Amino acid sequence: MWLLMGGESLVNKDREKGARTFVKEKKYEIALEVVYGLATIESVYHYAMDNLTGTNIPDIIFVSGDEKVQGIIRACYEKGISIPDQLAIVGFDNIPIAQYYTPALSTISPDYSQLAKEMIDGVLAIINGDKRKSVEVSTTLVRRQSF
Repeated sequence: MWLLMGGESLVNKDREKGARTFVKEKKYEIALEVVYGLATIESVYHYAMDNLTGTNIPDIIFVSGDEKVQGIIRACYEKGISIPDQLAIVGFDNIPIAQYYTPALSTISPDYSQLAKEMIDGVLAIINGDKRKSVEVSTTLVRRQSF
């Protein structure tokens, strides 16, 4: 399993921690490769072109940011790797265009209403001089054709 991330932000570190915890709790015998610094479609594409080979195709790739999945999709197309038959792909964020990718992208969708409320509450707390801790919002797996 690959987890392809942009910067080493708190959000991405939490995503990595969640993936590692899930694999450990489920006692899956799976290699987890986490790669940071892939912040663009182009960087994900080049990473996939350099690392996807006939003997190195992970079962699943999670990409932090639905838009960057296009780099993986293009690399798989060029290498003749079938999604999802040979490789499953899941993004994060559930951007509207993800349902129109080919194949349609499975993605982890945050509860945007809850996220907006928490952001506004946080900004107001800071304006009022209150300290605010990081909060978590619920997510849902939106399963489409890529997984």
